[in-house]
Amino acid sequence: MTHLINGNWLSGEAESLVKSDPVSGETLWQGQAASPAQVSAACEAARAAFPGWQSGRLPSVRRR
Repeated sequence: MTHLINGNWLSGEAESLVKSDPVSGETLWQGQAASPAQVSAACEAARAAFPGWQSGRLPSVRRR
């Protein structure tokens, strides 16, 4: 699993997570959880970005 933190895709640094089908037991998904430091970094990045989002001064993106 990758985590988008401050514009960068990073691999998780905490425990492994596995999601299995409850009927077949087949693994549907697996990845690494974010570490506490990664969660803190993501929260700090979101807090720093919020004023720009709140004011509505985001750059426009042209849709195709």
